[in-house]
Amino acid sequence: MQRIVRVLRDSMLPLARKGGIDMAGRLADKVAIVVGAGSSGPGWGNGKCTAVTFAREGAKVLCVDRKRTAAEETVGLIHRDGGEAVAFEADASKNDSVKAMVDACMPGGAASTCSTTMSASARPAARSN
Repeated sequence: MQRIVRVLRDSMLPLARKGGIDMAGRLADKVAIVVGAGSSGPGWGNGKCTAVTFAREGAKVLCVDRKRTAAEETVGLIHRDGGEAVAFEADASKNDSVKAMVDACMPGGAASTCSTTMSASARPAARSN
C-alpha cells in the first residue's frame, strides 16, 4: 500500500509544482448521469466524487440520488467550481425512475440544460436497503 501511495504522490508532484492540477477537459460537451451523486453520511462518497470529477472534466452532470437534498449539495459543489449540473431525485431500482432520469436529459426535459445527447454514465456501487 505504501508503494502505491508513493507512486501516486510522485506522479502528482510535477503537476502540483506547476501551480495546480488542470483537468484535461476529456468530457467537454458530454452529459453524465451519475446515480448516487449525493452522500449518505459525512464526507464524500463514490457518487459525489464521480459527479464532481466528471464536471471538472467538462461534463454537464445530472446528479441523481434518492435524497434530493444530497444531490443538491453535490450540484452546489459543482456550481462553485464553475461547472454545470442539475439535481434529480430518483430511485435507480425502479424502472419508471430510470426512464424519468433519462427523459430529463433529453431536449425539452426537466434537466434539458444537460444537453441533447447522453455520452457518459456512472453508477457507483449499489446499496440495498
